[in-house]
Amino acid sequence: MKLISFFTILVLFGVTVAFAQLELLLPGVYHETHLEEQEFRTYQLPVGPFRNGKVKTVSVDGEVVKRAWRVISENDTTTTLMDSLRKQTEAAEFKSIFDCDTDQCGGFDFRFHGEIFLAPKMHIDLGNYKFLSAERKQGNEREYLSLVVSRGGNSLFLQLTFIGPPAQLNLKTKSSNKVAESVLEPKNTLMETVAELLEKYGSAVLSDVEFEVGSGELKGEDYLSLSDLSQYLKSNTKVNIALVGHTDSEGDTDRNMELSKERADSVSMVLISKFEVNPSQVNSYGIGPLSPRVSNLNATSRSMNRRVEVILLNSK
Repeated sequence: MKLISFFTILVLFGVTVAFAQLELLLPGVYHETHLEEQEFRTYQLPVGPFRNGKVKTVSVDGEVVKRAWRVISENDTTTTLMDSLRKQTEAAEFKSIFDCDTDQCGGFDFRFHGEIFLAPKMHIDLGNYKFLSAERKQGNEREYLSLVVSRGGNSLFLQLTFIGPPAQLNLKTKSSNKVAESVLEPKNTLMETVAELLEKYGSAVLSDVEFEVGSGELKGEDYLSLSDLSQYLKSNTKVNIALVGHTDSEGDTDRNMELSKERADSVSMVLISKFEVNPSQVNSYGIGPLSPRVSNLNATSRSMNRRVEVILLNSK
């Protein structure tokens, strides 16, 4: 996939018999923060700024689906994200109705006169957000969407609202597979694929892998970094890897050593059982808090130290 700036947002729409299909490809590590589906109703779609005590809207009828995501990225901006979304919606024949940034939208008041999720579902920086509403005609039917983009800390936040014919929107999200970070450059938050980092550095942090709190159990199995890693191993059958679990410095050191090994073992098990990687290619270790990427002085740094890394070993 080609990149636009740091990432690409790809939106593919296809509609058949009043059934809307939408696929959204998000960059790097992202998490859905909220999903809300509503029955057929009238929705007030913003088509102008907040002015004289109200936001200019039009009444549109349809089934309403609202979803929000948090995308971890320090190096990209609300402008980059919205520019990518705008280009893709235009390519899908959606025509812009209203497109604004903070001041053009009406600042503080615009945010609180629309159906935008409240924190923590959706974070809006009242000095840095962008909004887009658009329309597409499908025969005698019309579909509408709105997009809101903002930033909070090291993350971008996105809310998509779709209003269309009385049928549930089939909305899927995928990642660009840019879900791994360099072990050697912890302050560089630019994501790359696992394969790219292994070829470049011989190691990678599996940044999208998440565990239950205080547990070696994975929160799920659908991690794109593991899919990417499995493909790399199947294409390079003479390669061996080490999965190395890490913790922060909080708590008992002996328990952290055990926990880090349990987490590496969990990743190994998914690679072998789900992705059918040859077990002889995978080794797992745990070194607890003994190799931090950054200091353990604050919560943000400690979260960076809780991780599983993959390291290339000698080929067979």
